[in-house]
Amino acid sequence: MEKEFYIVTPCYNDFESLYILLENIDKENEKYKYDFSVIVVNDASLQENPFIDRKFENIRQISQIDLIKNGGHQRAIALGLSHINSNLKEHKNGAVIVMDCDGEDDYLDVFNFVNKYSDDKILFAKRKKRRESLLFVVFYIFYKLIFKLLTGKTLQSGNFSIIPLCMLNKVVNLNEIWNHYHAGILKSKLPIEYLNCNRSSRYKGKSKMNFSALVLHGLSSISVFNEIVFVRLTIFSCIFMVISILISSMVLIAKFYFNNASPGWVTTVIGILLIMCVQFLTIVITSTFLVLGQRSSSIIQKKEHSI
Repeated sequence: MEKEFYIVTPCYNDFESLYILLENIDKENEKYKYDFSVIVVNDASLQENPFIDRKFENIRQISQIDLIKNGGHQRAIALGLSHINSNLKEHKNGAVIVMDCDGEDDYLDVFNFVNKYSDDKILFAKRKKRRESLLFVVFYIFYKLIFKLLTGKTLQSGNFSIIPLCMLNKVVNLNEIWNHYHAGILKSKLPIEYLNCNRSSRYKGKSKMNFSALVLHGLSSISVFNEIVFVRLTIFSCIFMVISILISSMVLIAKFYFNNASPGWVTTVIGILLIMCVQFLTIVITSTFLVLGQRSSSIIQKKEHSI
C-alpha cells in the first residue's frame, strides 16, 4: 500500500511565505515522488489567500480550513490534526508532518523526516543552530531552566515533527495539545525521538509572535504539567517554611539568649518571613483547588462521553 503524507501548517496573514514553501516542496518532490497532501489551517487571517487555486505537479492536494476566530497556532495545529484523523480511511499507512509555513522550518527537513520516521515513534526537530537575537537566546535559556525546574522535563523542540498515522488518533485525543502541542505529547509519554535540524530564515515579512505572545506560549507549556508543578511548588513551599522557622528560631535565640540583635531587626526579619510564608501558603491552597477542580471536570467529561 502506498504511503500517504499529510502536511499540516497554520497560517496567519502569511500566504506569500506559504506559497514559497509549497513551491519548494513541490520542486524537491520531483526527486522522490512522495504522495503529499497539504492542509493549510487559516487562523482567521485578515487577508485572502491569493494562491488558493494554484496547482502543483508533485503535491496531490491542497486544502484550506478557514477558522472564524484566531485561536493561536497551537489550536490551529490541533484542529488540523483532528481534521485529518476524522477523514482518514480505516487502513492508515503514512504520516502527518506538522510545520510552520514561514520558512523557519526548512522544507528539506520534511524529506529527512519522511526518510527517517517509523510507525512506532513520533519524530521532532531538535534545533542545532538558531538565528535569533542575543536577548531572545538569553530569555529562551532562562525559560528552559524554569521549565526544567518546575516540570522535571526538558523541552528541546518546537512544532516541527512527524506523527505516524497509526498514532494520530492517540495524539488528537490529548487535551493538552490544544494548549501546547509539543508539551502535550511530551506529557503523554508517547515514544519520541529527535532529529537535529537547523532553523532557517523567514521567507517574507516579520514574525507575528511578539514578546507577550512568546511569554504566553511559554506559560502554556508549563501549564500542561500543572499537577507536577503543583506538587513541586508544594514541596518547595514546605521547605521554605521549615527554613523560615529555623531562621526565626535563630533570630529569637540571638535576641533573648545572647542579647545580640539590633533594635527592630528581629521584628523585621520575622515579619518578612511570615509574609512570604503566607504568600506561599496562599499559592498552594489556590493551586490545590484549581488542580483538583480540573481533575474532577475531566472525570465528568469521560463519564459523559462513555454514556
